Amino acid sequence: MQILWKAPMSLEEYVALGKAVEFPVPEECPVCRRKVNLKRHGWYLRYAAREDLEVQVSIPRLLCPACRKTISLLPSFLIPRFQRTVGFIVKVLGKKLSCSRQVAGFYWHRFLRNINRILAFFRDLCAKLPLPKDPKLKAMKLREMVEDFPAEEFSVLFHQRFRRSFMAI
Repeated sequence: MQILWKAPMSLEEYVALGKAVEFPVPEECPVCRRKVNLKRHGWYLRYAAREDLEVQVSIPRLLCPACRKTISLLPSFLIPRFQRTVGFIVKVLGKKLSCSRQVAGFYWHRFLRNINRILAFFRDLCAKLPLPKDPKLKAMKLREMVEDFPAEEFSVLFHQRFRRSFMAI
């Protein structure tokens, strides 16, 4: 299982600090929901890429002594199972950053597959959310709302609400 946490630093600062980053430790296991002290359980390397930078970052793992499940702590600029940063993906969705048609199409397809959850997320924030009836116009309006939201904050809040990424299938 992966937990997204709001990293108070940029990707460059995170890489420079490496394993010296102050990571939060959850008070309860997100899998079994018991209040236990999660133990450090090593690290793994993962790629993080955006338009101008490709680096490997260290991701800490924790172990629950009760259920024996491991939990990874992903910084907020990453999305589970994606190498590109959340800021990069949101920029591509908003057509503020050009990339190949295949990559842009892949991200747009993933976004559309989660459109109902994204709509539910924004409806939780404001009960009356006027949206067009036309599905294409509705998707474009929701994309604009995601763009207007701080990308990392949106990703973390969405992950906390639905226990999955806004780009997951």
